[in-house]
Amino acid sequence: MANHEKLRSKDDNSEWNEVAKMAKDFRKEQINKAPENAKTFYRNVYEYQKSFEKRSATIKANGERMSQKEFETWEDLVADELALAEKEGEKGNFGIEQTAECAQMMVTSTNDAELHKTIEAQAGNYYYERMDALRQAIEKSDDEDKKESLDYLKGFYPAVVEHLDFKYMSPDDVRDYGYDEYESKRTRVHNNVIKHLNGVNDLARKYHVRPLTVRNFWSSDLVRMSAQTPAISKVMRFDRDVVEEYYEIAFSSEVKRRKAKQERDMRWNFM
Repeated sequence: MANHEKLRSKDDNSEWNEVAKMAKDFRKEQINKAPENAKTFYRNVYEYQKSFEKRSATIKANGERMSQKEFETWEDLVADELALAEKEGEKGNFGIEQTAECAQMMVTSTNDAELHKTIEAQAGNYYYERMDALRQAIEKSDDEDKKESLDYLKGFYPAVVEHLDFKYMSPDDVRDYGYDEYESKRTRVHNNVIKHLNGVNDLARKYHVRPLTVRNFWSSDLVRMSAQTPAISKVMRFDRDVVEEYYEIAFSSEVKRRKAKQERDMRWNFM
């Protein structure tokens, strides 16, 4: 090889090494920034929630109701921020602990008594329309497993009813059931509702229709109790309560009936 060719080859390698180093440094910088970026996007979700609540209150004060089109615009805004947060998590290869540290930014200042006002919970107003759209999409598909998917949809309501059976159980029935066993079973069926809702959402995304809620939720058995950090516990509690508010809006008549029965039972016990 001529000297000038050797020199050019050396220069080419030098340039390539420099490019590779720049790419590596950029990647490292992106990974280092990922946690703060993700927190920013989750914090944006919280800000959208607060703005949504103010907008909803204004519309209600005027004796009106937010249109489904406007509601879904709010959902899309939140979905965009959640997608960006998820991408940051992928960049940083987040585990569940780091994800929770970031995700808690969207729940930090949320009052439990106001959870029914959140975008996720208010989506319960459109439960039947969205379930019907998903059912039709599955029925029109050529998927071999569509019967299984349709059966899965039918299982959501019974899962909710099972949780309602425990939530509104009378004190006498709780005593007869056994308090420890009651608490264990109630937690288990509540987790089943969360998982089933997530499963329906996943089916909606598969069939390209709007999911029941803008995001999926964490069940309390996602991480064993002894391994739960404060951030993980916070996100799990928030998600558990939001899902409960969601289905209480979606099945409001069923909830009202059970509350009325519980109140009658309580009055009878004090007579």
